[in-house]
Amino acid sequence: MTQASEVVVVPLKAGIDLESGEYKTALDAALKALSEAEGSQKVSYGRQVENPDVLDLSIDWGLPTNFHTFITSPAYAPFRAVLGTLVAGPPKINIVSRLQNGPFFSVITAPITEMVTLFFPASYAEADFNANFAKFKAIIDESAEGAKGVVGGWSVEEVPPAEGDAKLFVGAIGWESIDAHMEFRKTEAFKEAIPLLREGSDKITMHHVKFAQF
Repeated sequence: MTQASEVVVVPLKAGIDLESGEYKTALDAALKALSEAEGSQKVSYGRQVENPDVLDLSIDWGLPTNFHTFITSPAYAPFRAVLGTLVAGPPKINIVSRLQNGPFFSVITAPITEMVTLFFPASYAEADFNANFAKFKAIIDESAEGAKGVVGGWSVEEVPPAEGDAKLFVGAIGWESIDAHMEFRKTEAFKEAIPLLREGSDKITMHHVKFAQF
């Protein structure tokens, strides 16, 4: 059973080729280390469509503590070294738990994934947004042609920590294509759904990723 999903945003060196050569070898080694870590269940990766010099990783863990088991294991130093050959800056990590609707892998197998991060005041009641997120999912499931599922969860750890004390919710929506997502944005159902995400949040960020599975 998956109890946590790690969502990592990795700034890459500009223009590097991850499809062949030394950088592909380095990426494969990093992904292999993640896939072999204790508690690792699924490892997925993909460049952001809007910014190809940023790589997203998604690791489904059996337990939220599996992340710490990995970073304190002998395998972590070589993993960090090989990943370091690819990056232009420090990765941003969110350990997402209290999952809504299942693990991230259940959605990011879609042809394209919309990744959404919502920032809430620290005092915001999670139960209020969980109820809104369930309503949002119901609208997507019923009315969004080309949608392939909706999942999400609350960040229980952010590395490095965000400024201030914001509470983060990370979501993923699978789509047949970016065009399917854009067409849905033109509908009355979208106008009904989007306030359910925005209510109570201070900021929302979104991008698309074409994930592959390792």
